[in-house]
Amino acid sequence: MPDVVVIGAGAVGAACAYYAARAGLDTLVVDRGSVAAGTTGAGEGNVLVSDKTPGPELALALLSRDLWLGLAAEGGDGGFEYEPKGGLVVARTSRELTVLIALAAAQARQGTEHVVVPPDALGDHEPHLADGLAGGVLYPQDAQVQPALAAADQFFNARARASRPVLQASLELSAHHGAIVFFAAFHARRRAYRFHGTSVNRPPGMP
Repeated sequence: MPDVVVIGAGAVGAACAYYAARAGLDTLVVDRGSVAAGTTGAGEGNVLVSDKTPGPELALALLSRDLWLGLAAEGGDGGFEYEPKGGLVVARTSRELTVLIALAAAQARQGTEHVVVPPDALGDHEPHLADGLAGGVLYPQDAQVQPALAAADQFFNARARASRPVLQASLELSAHHGAIVFFAAFHARRRAYRFHGTSVNRPPGMP
């Protein structure tokens, strides 16, 4: 029985598998489809801090951004088109801009970076904006990845870091099996992947 069973082969499942394998744990991933065949494959891949209010969610977003940045640094864009293109949030009125700047200041106390952009400079960042905006805030830490590639890349990295093959593949995840189980997607039941040193395979008897 593996040390860790991850249910769901999307972005969250891939991350769980990668970090579990990196820690030396035998990891089994189970999904009803292929890698990134669900929500991940239809996602935009945004890695945003700009849309998070101060608190736990922003802290997690900053940590996530740092982890993606670290993965990307391992090889160019990380193999998943990591693009630190920044994000621009605009305000229609001076009142909205005041609120936006106050939010950015509160976010900055948790570690975000921002630049207040006057109305005449908005076009330097986004030339197709409508006229008459009051200004905006630029968040340089906002980024984007190609989500399907990101999930696949982490699966292959998990495979490369696997310490030994999974010895048993079972979907009867009872407490006595002693495996840590991560539910990374809903209704994931039909396909499983083993992380070996050289390949990712479905275990015998799995459809």
